[in-house]
Amino acid sequence: FAPENNSLIIGYQNGLIDVYNIATKKVFTIIDIVEKQSLSPSNKKINKLYIKQDKLFITTNYGISVFDISRLEFGDTYFIGPNGSQIKVLDICVLDGTIYAISQENGVYKATEDAPNLIDYNQWQQISATNNKNIFVFDNQLYAISQTNALVKYTAGNFVMQRQFSNEVTSVQPDANFLTLSFANKVILINTQLNNQLEITNLPGLPPNVSSAIHRNGQIFIGAHNTGLHKTLFNTPNSFSDLTPNSPLYNDIFDVEVSPGHVWLTYGAYSLSYEPINHARGVSHYFDNYWTNIPFDDLGKTRTLVKTTINPANPNHVFIDSFHEGLIELENHTLVNAYNTPFNPLPSLLDPQYPDYRSVRVNSGYFDAQNNFWFTLTRVKKGLYKLSPSGSFTGYDMSDIMPGLEDTNGGFSDLVPDTSGNLYFGSKSGGVIAFNPRTKQFGRLAGGEGAAELPSDNVLSLAMDNNNQLWIGTLYGLRVLYGAGQLFTNANVKANAIIFEDEEGVAQELMAGLSIFAITVDGNNNKWIATEVGAFQVSANGQKLLKHFTKSNSPLPTNTIVDIDIDPITGMVYFATAKGLVVYRGSATASAQNLANVRAFPNPVRPNYEGLVTIDGLMEGANVKITDIEGNLVYEETSPGGSIQWDTRAFGKHKVASGVYMVLITSEDQMETKVTKIMVIR
Repeated sequence: FAPENNSLIIGYQNGLIDVYNIATKKVFTIIDIVEKQSLSPSNKKINKLYIKQDKLFITTNYGISVFDISRLEFGDTYFIGPNGSQIKVLDICVLDGTIYAISQENGVYKATEDAPNLIDYNQWQQISATNNKNIFVFDNQLYAISQTNALVKYTAGNFVMQRQFSNEVTSVQPDANFLTLSFANKVILINTQLNNQLEITNLPGLPPNVSSAIHRNGQIFIGAHNTGLHKTLFNTPNSFSDLTPNSPLYNDIFDVEVSPGHVWLTYGAYSLSYEPINHARGVSHYFDNYWTNIPFDDLGKTRTLVKTTINPANPNHVFIDSFHEGLIELENHTLVNAYNTPFNPLPSLLDPQYPDYRSVRVNSGYFDAQNNFWFTLTRVKKGLYKLSPSGSFTGYDMSDIMPGLEDTNGGFSDLVPDTSGNLYFGSKSGGVIAFNPRTKQFGRLAGGEGAAELPSDNVLSLAMDNNNQLWIGTLYGLRVLYGAGQLFTNANVKANAIIFEDEEGVAQELMAGLSIFAITVDGNNNKWIATEVGAFQVSANGQKLLKHFTKSNSPLPTNTIVDIDIDPITGMVYFATAKGLVVYRGSATASAQNLANVRAFPNPVRPNYEGLVTIDGLMEGANVKITDIEGNLVYEETSPGGSIQWDTRAFGKHKVASGVYMVLITSEDQMETKVTKIMVIR
């Protein structure tokens, strides 16, 4: 924070800098470092910002840059390594007209602040070869934190150890009276005699995992990786206030599940080889514009919670799968059942080397029309289970269709139904498995190298679209199975690649070679596909690429999309990544049962608006005609789902003139009609 300029300055890993003016509430974004072609991307990282009046010192992985805050422009850049080379500068401070800078591998440098030619590396003198992490001024003395977590003081040309800490120092913040040091599990305030004035160990969250702490005017602010921002007072250090903005528990999301108005996030995980990552973490639920975070302790301390299944008849009733400790059931955020005790009816995998080892690996679920909850269970013979509303479990032996289920490479992915109630789920090494609940018959579609059916036996994701076609995402590509029910009757059934023509007219395979982490179908039967190179939206048949969102052209924080789900009522598309949740305001909504809730937005269309007008609340197959006030037809479309979009042009040509336009809607069976209006202002 720059008090003289009333500005907050933020530096990013990619070299971007934001200057936020508190008074005007405007952000000035500085892209000079990001766009510097002579710097490698890894060297652009902002390590530390140090403010002295109007001057901002920026330490980076290439050296030091100076920025004038009041004029919002860059000054000089200092390459202070041997012979003017680029070196990683971790921290910087100024004391008595001398600049001190810590490099990662070349020790500590100093230079006179008002020297006329600081861009000359000869002006920078190496005063210590010792590698330190932080350098700062406290009580008008120069101190540093060494790589070995010692507090050292610069005296008579040398850094002399004052105190040694047994744990890693995660941050250091000096003020006029105290030096505030944070560690993973505590915060201490040291006085000018370098003695502990206060030690805070009773921190919120277990483990606390503190990342930073600062003392200002009797208030102590503490940042933690797992619990957010907290405040305590110097005089009452055991009483904490939670200052964390309402938000999910963590950034690294494993699964997002959405029903109308509800969003659930889980943070447990397993590897691509289906080995559990035992996160002791809670879950997050978003409803009515508010996040409710349910902590680990309130969930029976069930680890590795990986996926949520929302009861369509009651969105406050959910099952959450654990890929290590069974299954838990919540209602209104309260744990009502935990199927993870030693008396659990669900079997554990067997490990000959560790006969007492217990791991119950539940993954993916589905509520059928009778409110039975179906789910898969990994590395046991009965890999498919049904939990009835009365609470009884039924397991189905899969040994005949997929031998060797106890193998260490076993694992199952998404579980989806078709319109006949048949179930389909992907597997780690057996392709797609199908099950008919009425006949108790299994079917299978295998793949692997050299096979015509699938590009890989490792099926990561499945989706059943609105035409009852099964879309199959594998480790190495995408396939579609037209008429998935054939798996029970046709031993030679094959899945198909989607072949389309690119812009040059060359035939290409859709998503060839990509890992397909998730597939979701929107209200218009378009497919949203999560990959390691971004998120794709393709048309209903896959022949047309509609959108491709990446880190470079959207707010996505990474190109690796872990999961995607869609609110069928609003069309909102939720992208789960390891660096946070991003929401896209989609327009494709689920087909309505009638035309009672048709709406058009934005309405009116104002002069500077260049986007599309969405008409939703439609029935699938509805005919939509748009005419001017005199009845001249300007647009017509059949709704593929619950919505269409109009570009305010007359059949894609010229923009229509200002005026009121009539929207005439007729259901596919012509039994229902609806009329609405759109005002266009040019």
